[in-house]
Amino acid sequence: MNQFTRDKKAVARASAILLLSLTAAVVAVTLITVLSRPKTPVTPGGDTLPPVHGSETEREIIRPKPVTPETKKPTPETKAPPVTSSVTPETEPLEPVVAPVTVTWTSPLAAPTLLKAHDLTAQVFSRTMNDYRVHTGVDLGTSDGAVVYCAADGVITGVTDDPFMGRTVTVSHENGYTSYYKNLAPLDVPGVTVGAKVSAGTKLGAVGESAIIEISDEPHLHFEITKDGEPVDPLEVVKITFSEPAYEG
Repeated sequence: MNQFTRDKKAVARASAILLLSLTAAVVAVTLITVLSRPKTPVTPGGDTLPPVHGSETEREIIRPKPVTPETKKPTPETKAPPVTSSVTPETEPLEPVVAPVTVTWTSPLAAPTLLKAHDLTAQVFSRTMNDYRVHTGVDLGTSDGAVVYCAADGVITGVTDDPFMGRTVTVSHENGYTSYYKNLAPLDVPGVTVGAKVSAGTKLGAVGESAIIEISDEPHLHFEITKDGEPVDPLEVVKITFSEPAYEG
């Protein structure tokens, strides 16, 4: 055996001894660690309890009871409270019921005579125009310059000079009525202006001769009434006491 071979065997022997020494050291450290660790009691269910020290051994150890599907109490179902809305449903406001206003009428002239009646079907002869035509109002005969009064409470809506019917005052009343006073004298009366409120018996003017298509007739007031824009017979609306029997001509 040469020197190289002997050196090789010596190195292998030394390596084996070192490996055995390290292994023995690791085993010794592991045994010491395990033996020095305190013992921890184990519950039957496999749960590990903390170690008991000193006076704690005198107290009763309460072990948690394992929860199983059989022992778990069902959670009672709770119903959510009903949701109340703070939004008030929209409702259409009720319209107040308004009773129609009763219109009280009075004669526009004191003790007139009836010269021409109201007629929308049969034509009446016109002396001035020398023809026959319908008559939408009534001609109330009186003296020239006689005072003309408003026949009911209302508002003046017109003071005009009509080219055929002359000075005309128009008054609007409740319940769709409108009254017209034509053939007035062309005089300005204080307070008789458009928009003015007037009462029954208010002076509107005086009888004149401004209606050129009725200028051949006796002095008179041409008096008309409409209901919702349609002509009506004034004598069916206003009670007029005539001074003498009616004359038509």
